[in-house]
Amino acid sequence: MRYVSLKRRSDFKAATHSEIRFIGKFSIIQLGQKHPSAQQSELSEIGFTVSKKVGNAYQRNLIKRRLKSICRELPSYPELNQGKYIVIVARKQINKAQFSELTQEIASGLNWIIRKCKCKK
Repeated sequence: MRYVSLKRRSDFKAATHSEIRFIGKFSIIQLGQKHPSAQQSELSEIGFTVSKKVGNAYQRNLIKRRLKSICRELPSYPELNQGKYIVIVARKQINKAQFSELTQEIASGLNWIIRKCKCKK
């Protein structure tokens, strides 16, 4: 999936205060709505949050690289391009996760979120 990284704090907060969130063993995936005046993008807009609770700077950067790699390998989700932000928050257990486990969790989490979005309409 091609995506644009979230940079602004307001974008992260928009996803954090959303009702739709998937809580997995290694990560939390949150879905937020863009502000109506925000510029619409053809690509998914994804942010990654890895706190100091997860580990030192080396470990946090490694986890962010792994998450970005996983998101690039996933198929495109057109349902998530339409005025939405996605934030992936790493949990403490993510250090123990195999790459395949993490890929499977994020893919199933995004699929779950898409099903939830369709139910809300």
